[in-house]
Amino acid sequence: MIGAQRPEANGIAGRDMTFYSQWLRVGLFEHFHEAKGAKSFPGAEDAIDRPGRDSGDIVGELGRVADQLAVRDKESFRAGVAEALRQLDINDVKECEIAFLVTRLGARLRVARVLDVLTDKAYRIRADGPAPRRLFERAFDTMLDLARAGGRDAMPCLHQVLPLVAHDRRRRVDVVLRAMCEADPDRLDKH
Repeated sequence: MIGAQRPEANGIAGRDMTFYSQWLRVGLFEHFHEAKGAKSFPGAEDAIDRPGRDSGDIVGELGRVADQLAVRDKESFRAGVAEALRQLDINDVKECEIAFLVTRLGARLRVARVLDVLTDKAYRIRADGPAPRRLFERAFDTMLDLARAGGRDAMPCLHQVLPLVAHDRRRRVDVVLRAMCEADPDRLDKH
């Protein structure tokens, strides 16, 4: 059947955004903080723990699981990625690490809704908090990648990011401005 998922993804097929969001958050937490490996992702263990695959790249493995889903399930999975990120507290050390991975997965799957979530979260990173600087760096890079792919739809996010990088990250302002010009080349004078 055209558009059907491969057998490795059957265990998580037919679910909604809420399921995928929780499945990702809990699975990533168990994978990294409880060392449960592929068992952290029930229903997709065979797809994640296959001989010859790099088990150290869980984001790549989860991306391949999503790629195996049927179109409708893949859209629910992508919505679940954005929702998982939205629910994570980036000022909590363990959740911040999970947020970093979910952000990478969002970039891998080109989940445009991750842009809005990242923009909102960027305002909440406490300078003195445990959130590692690499989360901001990765969030910034993900925003730019998704913005470039999203064209004019990415402009609201880029307008929100600009003040975040302008204060103490001056070297990044030019990168945001270039992304704005790429996303909406017809309005160079406005940028």
